[in-house]
Amino acid sequence: MASAHDNKLRFPLRIFQKESARFLFKKRRALLALSMGAGKTRTVLEAIEMDYCNDPQADTKCHDVLILCGKNSQPTWKNEIAKWFEPEYHFTYLTGTPQYRSGIWKRLLRHDFNKSYNFFVCTYATFVIEAKANPKVAALRWDYIIIDEAQKLRNRKPALTKNVMRHVTEKNSPVLYLVSGKPVRKGPQDLWTLIRMINKKWFPSYWKFVNTYCIVEDFGFGQEVFGVRNAEALRQFLKKFMIRYTKEDVEKELPEKSRYKLYVTPTAEQIRLYDSLVDDMLAMESTDEGLVLLHSSSDLGIGVKLRQLLVCPKILDERLGYGAGIESILEQATVNDERHFVIFMPFTAGMSYIERYLHLNGYKDVFTIKGGMDPGPIDEACSNFESTKGVALISVEFAESFSLPSCGTGYMLGSSWNPDTNEQAEDRLRRLSSVHRHLQIWYVTHEGTIDERVFEILNRKNRNAAEVLRKPQDFRRLI
Repeated sequence: MASAHDNKLRFPLRIFQKESARFLFKKRRALLALSMGAGKTRTVLEAIEMDYCNDPQADTKCHDVLILCGKNSQPTWKNEIAKWFEPEYHFTYLTGTPQYRSGIWKRLLRHDFNKSYNFFVCTYATFVIEAKANPKVAALRWDYIIIDEAQKLRNRKPALTKNVMRHVTEKNSPVLYLVSGKPVRKGPQDLWTLIRMINKKWFPSYWKFVNTYCIVEDFGFGQEVFGVRNAEALRQFLKKFMIRYTKEDVEKELPEKSRYKLYVTPTAEQIRLYDSLVDDMLAMESTDEGLVLLHSSSDLGIGVKLRQLLVCPKILDERLGYGAGIESILEQATVNDERHFVIFMPFTAGMSYIERYLHLNGYKDVFTIKGGMDPGPIDEACSNFESTKGVALISVEFAESFSLPSCGTGYMLGSSWNPDTNEQAEDRLRRLSSVHRHLQIWYVTHEGTIDERVFEILNRKNRNAAEVLRKPQDFRRLI
């Protein structure tokens, strides 16, 4: 394995990464908002190394670094540190049984870890649980705290967000790096929790912040927050703590990505069952005003079954077939003469069936990545997928933080109704280190079904199908 120094010589930092690292180094408590695939992890490590290079006594000190992130992000941090970080370091997963974690915390409190940099990584929830159970853990002072995928904490109401905010103050660490590819979804109000973590004195009150930088209206059912006010003042305020490079800013550095529809004719079995489910949903009732739809609380439940039927009928009943979707994916792969690709799926219940179908059709190296997996197996699955040039089955909702740079083609066998989630999944392939300079993402689209309408909604800029289709009557319109 090449050394971190050799890797840096071969793959120098991009200009936007250097500028971002300098910003973090200078500000100490800041938000790094780089688009997905733009090398956020390496940028943060570079900022820490700037500290190291500017401290003549750095080698005589022990620096404790806490990284809070999702479970599937943990192997990425381990691998990126090994690849890019030059100072002497130790890496520890704060996972496993409570007894194991307790042993790690005891060693930390005794300062047993004596490398120049000691990295400890755990999930937000695990850290909150440990801090609640042990006041000494809550009172630990870290040299650095890094919160990856910080946008997951932008909702101020959950107890998890409140507890994380409580334990990342300046008393807990002089340095706080918040890392996010997309810190804003609805508007400036999404930034308030992140601002509170960086400096709780700036805007102690959520409503003071939104009344300063958002449009707030009262429609009689409570206050509604939307839009931006004082835009120039907001931009100047954000410059104090946030550096932002959008996808447009780094687009030329990333591989080109194209989305296509892979049109599929459902099997006769799928058509028969689809029509039957639709008939159940669209029961009609005669009234003086004509035929109207019956309102059924099971509409959305039937909607899930429709989607499962299209992804893989066996999810509903093992006696059914595999479906036209996977058949068409393998036909397309044959046309493209490729055996190294990713299949993203919204339903993990169908993964074992799709894996079996792949094996039956001569695909031996098939690897699964889904929720509930520990960091070790995730890391192993990614490494094996890259080395064997095989096929990966990945849960759409779980596709974040890890990289698959050797692969140039992805198939969405059913997609999330949240466009951000789909884009995050797509961008597991779209990295600065990608081998391919043009990526193809194929959305399996069953003709004459809900697939076609959902794809239209997802393609509208910043539209979330889950929000558009909140009511049963909205869902009926799709079919």
